[in-house]
Amino acid sequence: MSANDDAGLRKPLTIATWVEFGIAMLLFYARWYSAWRIIHRTAADIYLATATFVRAVVSFYTHKR
Repeated sequence: MSANDDAGLRKPLTIATWVEFGIAMLLFYARWYSAWRIIHRTAADIYLATATFVRAVVSFYTHKR
């Protein structure tokens, strides 16, 4: 097996990853908006979720391909 055996899977996988990222971003923004603007109350979990989301995005961008 050569190193390029999975080359045909990269583009669909990348597209699926970006679509899932977009959906996750919308859901996270909805959660943040409802906690911050509608309820006017934030708990520790919103800060932890924000930190986790930021860390995941940074990890995705710094991952060596």
